[in-house]
Amino acid sequence: TQVTFKINCINGYCTASGSSSLKGYINKVFVCRGFNNTSGWNGGYSNFLQFSKTVSPGRGLGIGVVPGYTNFCNKTAVFVRVWIDWNGDGDFTDAGELVVAPVAPTIAKIKRWIYVPFIAKPGKTRMRVAVRQGAPPLSCGNFNFGEVEDYTINIAAARSAVPDDNKADWEMEEEPGIEFSLYPNPVIDKMIIERSGFNESKAANTMAQVTVTSANGAIIMQSRLISLVQTIDVSKFANGIYFVTIKTGIGQSTKKVVINH
Repeated sequence: TQVTFKINCINGYCTASGSSSLKGYINKVFVCRGFNNTSGWNGGYSNFLQFSKTVSPGRGLGIGVVPGYTNFCNKTAVFVRVWIDWNGDGDFTDAGELVVAPVAPTIAKIKRWIYVPFIAKPGKTRMRVAVRQGAPPLSCGNFNFGEVEDYTINIAAARSAVPDDNKADWEMEEEPGIEFSLYPNPVIDKMIIERSGFNESKAANTMAQVTVTSANGAIIMQSRLISLVQTIDVSKFANGIYFVTIKTGIGQSTKKVVINH
């Protein structure tokens, strides 16, 4: 018995797309000394192969991805993934081709410095960027919430004399600060705090404390912040007005929140 498998392709690559922008999409993709494409929602998939970046084997590539949201007040963290088809074989499944894969979802900008392997095949190849809510996206297939975009990476035949993108600019990213967003507001049971900054690893090592006080000044809760985006359970707090303060070694910042179960 002969069995035939059918795989949907775009110019040799499998198709991938999101179906809805309600819980996040790709707002911007930028490549250091390459391109800066603010695209917004484009129906779940966009072919941006006209945007190209030339890279050299053995050197580095700086890339950033900014999620977007149709409803800023109800932002939902998304998983960000980036693949580059280094060997030009028409897929993203070979070792080392998943180049950006944060463990945790985020609502903030993702910045990464990517090493270009010496085995990369010279010529034009494809970079695929995806964001998805609820689970990490795969390089192929359709999912409910999120978006996929394709770009061109042009791999030079030999290592260029042009210096690398400054690795420090992409690995030693902006320090976590005291400014923060707080949502949803009013909150029912879970309050999300998003701190300023981009360096997730530094967020776990800084001495940052969050304090929740009632309208009459009583301290209701104190806890350490260990990530840039952190969820706090307020389901057992009484309804009312509260003040949330983040304090670090450089200062503090306070916001008002309403709890209404």
